[in-house]
Amino acid sequence: MNRSTRIILFSAIALLIAGMALYPTIKKQFINEKAPQETPAGSGRPAGGGAGGGGRGMALNVNAKIVNPETLVNILPPVTAFIIPDEDVDLTFESSGKITGIYFQEGSYVKKGQLLAKINDKPLQAELQKLQTQIPLAENRVFRQNELLAQDAISKEAYEQVSTELDKLRADIELVEARISQTELISPFD
Repeated sequence: MNRSTRIILFSAIALLIAGMALYPTIKKQFINEKAPQETPAGSGRPAGGGAGGGGRGMALNVNAKIVNPETLVNILPPVTAFIIPDEDVDLTFESSGKITGIYFQEGSYVKKGQLLAKINDKPLQAELQKLQTQIPLAENRVFRQNELLAQDAISKEAYEQVSTELDKLRADIELVEARISQTELISPFD
């Protein structure tokens, strides 16, 4: 492209951009010059004296309604509907089983940490009681083995085995207690 072609092209683009920027102003002036003249109140003819020649505005027809104050009654007609709560929570038990008790009324407020429902935990309670009754015996064994170990009457391995059995028994109790807590449905929040 030679220099004169570039100058012509840039000039055309500049004129196009200027025309786009000035178009609304030019259009507004053009419309205002061709608009009919306004009509004076009461006359049915255009202003400017003449039968439609050169008037700026025509008479406008206006429909109006007088507004009077009224008392509004805020009563809804009977309708069949479903009420959806603002918030809902899906609560589930951590273990399965038969529900033995529900400790709240539907629609009532509950507090954080409140027991809502319980699953049958009688087998777990029985297992817990069985393990708890074995604790004193295991503690006595550990005590006796410790005494014998102090006198070098038994090996350290025998003492550690009895001590490990006591620790295992305590861990089993904690496990059963954890399973029992899974049978309770507790409210997570207010």
